[in-house]
Amino acid sequence: MYKKIHQAELLATFVHYGQKRQDGEDYINHPKRLITTYLNQMIENDDPFTEEQINIICAIWLHDCIEDAPINWEMNDFILKVFGYDIWDIVIRLTHDLKLETYNEYIARVFQHPTAWQIKWLDMIDNTSYPIPEKQKIKYKDACIYLMTHSVTVPDILIERLEL
Repeated sequence: MYKKIHQAELLATFVHYGQKRQDGEDYINHPKRLITTYLNQMIENDDPFTEEQINIICAIWLHDCIEDAPINWEMNDFILKVFGYDIWDIVIRLTHDLKLETYNEYIARVFQHPTAWQIKWLDMIDNTSYPIPEKQKIKYKDACIYLMTHSVTVPDILIERLEL
């Protein structure tokens, strides 16, 4: 079971090799922080370590791999073949295709899947933990407002960081 997590970490490290965040930090630290946050939540809730949690951790590692891979459709197929449908389904829901959908359409699709939703919150919280470009802040604000109009509770930390 843990081999799958290691494989996901290796693939994410390969795909994101040399990528930097806007502040110059290695990109791979982003999924590492999300996993740390997720594991801390598991510990706080005294959740058992199940196959579902292993799949979530793998999906966190892989959540930006399709978008960031040089050949997206090959990465899409690779994740499905190597990690299976359950992990692929989460990752593909977290993959935003700018050509096919608006950001709010993407958010609506993500929030139809409870695990993808959970990971997207972690992603947005981490992404707003440092100064972000105004364009991204507006995109996140609009998405949160859209979700609130559909009776989705937005985490307080995002309300504070996005000044909603």
